[in-house]
This record gives sequence, structure tokens and C-alpha cells, in this order.
Amino acid sequence: CWGNQTSGVLGNGQTTSFATSPQTVTNVTGRTIKFIQLNDGFSCIQDTSGVVSCWGDNTKAQLGNGNQTSSTTAVNTSINGTASQLIAQNNDSCALVGSTVKCWGQAFSNSSPFTPVTINFGGNTPSQLGGGTTFNPNLTCVVMANSTVQCFGSTANGSGELGNGTNTAPANV
Repeated sequence: CWGNQTSGVLGNGQTTSFATSPQTVTNVTGRTIKFIQLNDGFSCIQDTSGVVSCWGDNTKAQLGNGNQTSSTTAVNTSINGTASQLIAQNNDSCALVGSTVKCWGQAFSNSSPFTPVTINFGGNTPSQLGGGTTFNPNLTCVVMANSTVQCFGSTANGSGELGNGTNTAPANV
């Protein structure tokens, strides 16, 4: 990673100045990276073994490791399982862990114990994580095993932004 090192977002142990050339992220050496998500002050990776690690700003529990202490090097999240997919936007992240979705950050775990939470889809099984919006409202959508889509996030759907003909959330789309 390279660029602005504020909050330790590059994961190289530094928080000052800019890195104008690629920097090695500490604590991920030797791992084969499957997904990387760069966000507003923090970054996360998922390796091919399903381990998710994050680094950078953690004031809103963005690192998913059970505290609000920022880290300039990669720390493992507390998803309690093996991730098959990772997405992140703004101050939130979600991982597909088996047949569940675990999310953490400002909209999900910004209070004690600051650990990832399991999203309830009312008996539907998630199969694929979709992208989300990066500004308020923060939304994430999931493709279910039955080919329907459900969206959720830090919205009450009061304006119908989930597109399901109602103003309730989470909801089928």
C-alpha cells in the first residue's frame, strides 16, 4: 500500500507523512491475499485460508477485533470462523462465514463488546455479498441461496431506499 499514512491505514507501522512508494503491510507476510478492501481510514484483507485482518483507525470498531484501539499493523478480526468473502465500505465491514454474514464497525459493533455481529435474514441463507453505499445511509446487499436479494445497514428505510416497496429493514428487494 502507499499514500497517506494517517491512522496507520497503510499497515506498515507508520502514521506520519505520505508513502510515495509501495509499503509492506506488517503481519500479512507469507499470506496469499484473496480480497482487499480500502476504506475511510482503515483497510482489511482476507487471505485464501479465510482469515480476515484489518488495520488503521478503530475508533468506530472498524477492525472487528473486540476493542476500539487503532492499529498501524494488521490484526485479526473476531469473526469466529472462516470467511469466504469480504466487503467493506465507509466505517463497516462484512464477511460471509459459512452460511452466515458477520458485520462490524460503526453501524454494527460500535459499542461494547465491539465484536462482529451476525445478521439475521429470517431463515434465508446468504450466498454472495454485494457492495454497499459509502455515504449515509450505509447499505449492504446480499444475494440469498434462493436468488433473492436482501439489503440492510444503518438505515430505517424510512424513505424506501431499499427498493422493496416498504419502509422496513432488513428487507427483500
